[in-house]
Amino acid sequence: MESIWIGVDGGGTHSTLAAVREDGTVLGFNKCPGLNFYLTDIATTRERLCNAVEDLLKKVGANDYRILSVGSAALDGRADTSQKLNFAGTMFPPQKLELCGDVFMAQYGASLGHAGVAVVSGTGAMVLGIDENGYEHFAGGWGYLLGDPGSAYGISVEAIRAVFAAEEGIGADTGLKTAALDYFNVKSIRSLIGRIYIEKSEPSVIAGFAQKVIALAISNDREALRILHEQYRILACQTAAVLEKSGGQVFLWGGMFKYNAFICDLFQNMLLDKYPSARLGEAALPPELGAVVWAMKKNGVLTGSILETMRSTWREKQ
Repeated sequence: MESIWIGVDGGGTHSTLAAVREDGTVLGFNKCPGLNFYLTDIATTRERLCNAVEDLLKKVGANDYRILSVGSAALDGRADTSQKLNFAGTMFPPQKLELCGDVFMAQYGASLGHAGVAVVSGTGAMVLGIDENGYEHFAGGWGYLLGDPGSAYGISVEAIRAVFAAEEGIGADTGLKTAALDYFNVKSIRSLIGRIYIEKSEPSVIAGFAQKVIALAISNDREALRILHEQYRILACQTAAVLEKSGGQVFLWGGMFKYNAFICDLFQNMLLDKYPSARLGEAALPPELGAVVWAMKKNGVLTGSILETMRSTWREKQ
């Protein structure tokens, strides 16, 4: 039976899976909802991932996998034994599971394990640097309950607070009020309370409001601009602090960077202001393939030939 390695970029809102042959050939991809079990629960996370793995195996014509390597937005670095067993439950054989933080996999794919810094801005936000000695340096990633500046969720919460302040006459007038009514499909600002606190309202729903904030900022809404500047100033400061410890290039990942050139430019300018010698790099591989690279290296099968095959076959599928 052909040996298949599956890598997973398990984000807060969206997740991507990749199937790779042991010679490095990228066979295919699949997507599923977020896999951060702090935003839903562990049972939901397992079910989502199990379904996505089964669908991916069918797509590439395989029956099983050798290793399932998961980058989870619920973790910082490498999972310990108890975390791995808890994640596996009865759905995934623990001996075939590798588990790390999603930012770790993003950094590993971007730099192929060399020194560098991964900055993730998606539903959540986090910075991870790995220095030339392999030590890891973190900033951010505190989660939605504690703010998570530089994330879609953090931006959305600050924008909603600005809406409340404007409604009460203690904050600046802003187009965010109309945008909030439209996005959350309510008729009054007070009705936002019920909309936000409704049962099973995931943080990803609130995080989606960030796109409205960006659109208003591009249209020069002062409050929207203020919020984005403050949020990405903090993320730039965190990145500069990690970069000072780790060195290497800086790699940007996550939906806020991937789909918003305005945000990329804003963050890069702020980072260069804080750390003028910062160098932005282009990721060698995406996080889901970074997860495969890390698992292969950990299991002693990674070679230069495998890496080159992975990179070339990945490019062919873009």
